Amino acid sequence: MKRSTRIFSPSPSRHIVWLFFIALLCMVIATNTTWAGFYPGNVDGNETIDLGDVITGLQTLVNATTSSVSHEADLNGNDKIGIEELIYAMRVTAGLPVTLEQSKLENLTNFAALALADDEKDIESLEQMAAIMSYIGLNSARQKKRSSDQDIALNLLNTAFPCGTVEKESETSEAVVFTFTEAGSENCGGITGTVKVTPSLDESNVSYAIECRDVIKGDCVINGHTTATLSSENDPVTATLDLDNIMICNQTFEETVTMTYDTAGQVLSVNGASENIYSIGNSGAIVTTDFAYSQTDGMSGSTTIDFGTQTFTCGFSHIKTDPASGLPVSGSLNVNNTELNFSGLSSENPSLSVTLNDSIFNLDLQDVQNVYHSWFGQSSESQCRTRAALRTADGCTTLLNDLKQGAIAEMEEKLDENLRYAMECRKYEPPVYWDMDGDHAVAVAGDVNADASLSLYDLLAEESFPSDEGATEYSETNTQVAGVDEADFIKNDGSYIYILADGKFHIVAAWPPESSSVISSFDIEGQPKKMFVHNKRAFIYSSLNYIRQNDYGYYPDYYGGRDNECTYGYNCEFTGDGRKLKITVLDISDTTAPKLVRELYFSGSYLNSRRIGDAVHSVVIFPDPQFDGIEYWPEGLEEYCRGGGYYWDYYYWEDDYYYGVPEYTEEELTEMFEALKQENKAIILGSDITDWLPSVKDIRYVDGQPQEEKGLLGNCDDFYVSMQQDGKNFLSMVSANINGEGELNATTIMGKPGAVYASSSAFYICSGHQHAPRIIWFFDEREEIKEASTVHKFTLINDPPSSAYKGSGVVKGRVLNQFAMDEYEGFFRMATTTGREPNPNVHSTISVFEDKGTELEVVGQIDNIAPTEDIRSARFDRDRGYIVTFKKTDPLFVFNLSDPNNLTIAGELKIPGFSTYIHPMDDNHLLSIGYDSAESDSGSFAWFQGIMLQIFDVADMTNPQLTHKEVIGTRGSTSDAATNHLAFNFFKPRDLLAIPMVICEGGSGGGSYGDTMTFSGLMVYKVTTDTGFEYLGGVSHEDPQTQEEEGYYWRSPCANWWTNSNSKVKRSVFMDDYVFSVTEDEIRVNLVSNLGTDIAVINFTEP
Repeated sequence: MKRSTRIFSPSPSRHIVWLFFIALLCMVIATNTTWAGFYPGNVDGNETIDLGDVITGLQTLVNATTSSVSHEADLNGNDKIGIEELIYAMRVTAGLPVTLEQSKLENLTNFAALALADDEKDIESLEQMAAIMSYIGLNSARQKKRSSDQDIALNLLNTAFPCGTVEKESETSEAVVFTFTEAGSENCGGITGTVKVTPSLDESNVSYAIECRDVIKGDCVINGHTTATLSSENDPVTATLDLDNIMICNQTFEETVTMTYDTAGQVLSVNGASENIYSIGNSGAIVTTDFAYSQTDGMSGSTTIDFGTQTFTCGFSHIKTDPASGLPVSGSLNVNNTELNFSGLSSENPSLSVTLNDSIFNLDLQDVQNVYHSWFGQSSESQCRTRAALRTADGCTTLLNDLKQGAIAEMEEKLDENLRYAMECRKYEPPVYWDMDGDHAVAVAGDVNADASLSLYDLLAEESFPSDEGATEYSETNTQVAGVDEADFIKNDGSYIYILADGKFHIVAAWPPESSSVISSFDIEGQPKKMFVHNKRAFIYSSLNYIRQNDYGYYPDYYGGRDNECTYGYNCEFTGDGRKLKITVLDISDTTAPKLVRELYFSGSYLNSRRIGDAVHSVVIFPDPQFDGIEYWPEGLEEYCRGGGYYWDYYYWEDDYYYGVPEYTEEELTEMFEALKQENKAIILGSDITDWLPSVKDIRYVDGQPQEEKGLLGNCDDFYVSMQQDGKNFLSMVSANINGEGELNATTIMGKPGAVYASSSAFYICSGHQHAPRIIWFFDEREEIKEASTVHKFTLINDPPSSAYKGSGVVKGRVLNQFAMDEYEGFFRMATTTGREPNPNVHSTISVFEDKGTELEVVGQIDNIAPTEDIRSARFDRDRGYIVTFKKTDPLFVFNLSDPNNLTIAGELKIPGFSTYIHPMDDNHLLSIGYDSAESDSGSFAWFQGIMLQIFDVADMTNPQLTHKEVIGTRGSTSDAATNHLAFNFFKPRDLLAIPMVICEGGSGGGSYGDTMTFSGLMVYKVTTDTGFEYLGGVSHEDPQTQEEEGYYWRSPCANWWTNSNSKVKRSVFMDDYVFSVTEDEIRVNLVSNLGTDIAVINFTEP
């Protein structure tokens, strides 16, 4: 079936499609004219769109004549026949349909199938009949038993043909004759005539001879022969299409196209030649084409259009296209020594500038992209996966051109935006200022602070030490996956606590606890952020200076401090901190004297990382470079429109308005910005590939002496680029041994940053995408999916540490954070939300991907979960999934994922409030933290209130139960543990829970915040599935505050949005019967049995 269906596909090869577009661009350049788009038009007035319209358009352009035309023929409303009309006519004549109706008789691969274009079901039936007939013949030739597919064919032959009759030509003939009758024409688009399909086969070849006999549609008649042949004698498979002087609408076509496929159906090469004669009245034209295509070299060849007095010839070389958009992304076109390079095209920037005869013309291929989408119709899941996939770059030259053109487009867009701003600031009404001493409510917008998460109950590894060396039981970093460590600013091993504080790496001798003290410190360059400690090594990430300065353009969604790191993901983006990354590796074999082993300086910034044994895998993001001399405001204008001083220094009052920049007219402003564009463009074009690519400086210390190397993170051919053109950033998966020895190994992709998930053998990067004009979208436009997430999978090798790109997938919606992703038994699971509150169309989706080679294919999905609500937390545990959504109540959904192909909602529980982090206590119980809620007076939403702890019994998936609940404080109370799983410390061996906490009291419900901060520190609970929550006490780090204090309201720790936290305490560590409460500058040690009494205090800011 597959081979027959492939030959009988009603769509020609997409590579052949571009022969027309190449000719189209030749015409645009040769006629020295710009063009706009494709619209219905009839140039020559014969009520059809054919070569006559092409010829008339060409003659009109060449002769520089104009004529009065009908509204239908005039595409652009300029009362002339111009390039727009010509291009449209060329497209239709070349067999590239604008709409389904116009495509019926232009598709040259299978007229029998096209004859039923008005009825999709009938097309499918006809294709099955024709294809299966070849198998019937194959069975006869090879004397094999008839298959079930052949039985289907016989049943179809006994089914009434809605367009007329279908029958075998004779008892001894393999030919099938389709007769389209007058009676059946109403069901088949008014088509009449006969199509005979004759299959022919031997041991290695299958072919179809298609004969059209007076096939009529309106005024168009088709007669002639075409043959399609498939040969599988050798690998690869070869397919040939021959058109033998076939007459279509009075035009003659003669061409041969040969394609080779691999066994998976992937096109390897295409070769062809054609000479098609068009005629209308006394005019005519001959179109001759020779071309060759291969996967490695793209498409090359030439096209000539000769219509008598004028001839247009163009050559095209190594043109490669984006299969998702139809746009050429590399290669060149040459017409009369004028070359057009396609390397700057992308779905985000589908336009090029062409200089011809000292004049600049803009070619906008957005309409080509739109037509391409319209032509190929609804995207299949396979096409969506293809659009999400990554491909290797085509060498440094192509990659550099792509980068330059993308940067130029981005630069010009910023300048256009600033020009609009400058135009607006000419007429300026100054802002209104209020008396800031009044009683105004403070609404803190959603910030970037937290990442709901944690690990399964058995992920906390237990390690024993002799009592004189360290604790027998101790807590470690709360990780998502067992054996996959996550970086944090504090680590411990039961004897020592390792912490980054006050710009240094400190080692604290923590056992015995009452004598805890700092025994060594090591200065870390920049701002130390996170680290791994393992096998007598410390692997430390620090941030240096910003990669990019303020150019009123790019700024990361991150503001530099550890508190502002995006960890929760609800209203922040996982983009990194925008600062250059340094990695410092220390030898801590002697805990009193750490030694420098290695330093790594990257041109990019830290995004995320994981450690598996001795292998450390770090994701580094590299923004496009900032070049000296690039400016985004003409000299002198920025101070008028962007600040500096007071508005009355630059504006004057007249006619009830303030006016600024009075010395410049709009025309002068436009000229200034255009001149700046050209200056910036020259700087970008003058850049070298080394200016763009990720780089690293590697310093190793041998016997205390530095040995330095500098270089790029890989070669151009090793980089992977996104077919979606979804970003100008590079992302590198940098793998290294924690001991500081060995080589760095990097896998680099070009794309957007995002949330990450890692198992012990794979790393996933999930990036969010928003639908926008001028981009190729992952889904068919008719589906109206405006938000999507791509996920790229990398396989991990841990000895020696390295990674490799594996494949990609795409799904609707956005992922909340790492806990909305999971890998289990070879399948990857994701929970996503589409839309944002209060949009009534908000809903969520659970999807399961299967790794199928280079594709991650969605094999199971539940959509439209919890309409009008979004996901606030998610967790996967073996063959189960849990999500919490919220608008007014907290529905906990339990999913049965035991069959990846058949997902089900097993149970649901609705209660007030919502969880932001879910932590499995054991196989049948969940522990969560989040917020209580109070329904609004209108009943349309709910107000978040105090922090809420809950225990759920999920032993019966169909009937989840809330067994215990604890609410702490009123509205404004916060905890880092609610939005950062690293702050959530459930110590299973002792059934202890420690959470940072700021308690605010005095809130009266609804939108009323508490006005008194009664506690700021670490709270400790005894937590069991039987008894619930028993508060044991707290470790205070800050004195209570009241509203009566001077300036209390404006610095209140209680005026917090729910995604923010004012917790001074950031982490905690349990060692046997002791708890260590950790802030960014001190550690307080308490006995769990006597909380509130410090037995030791370690301050990292004191000398």
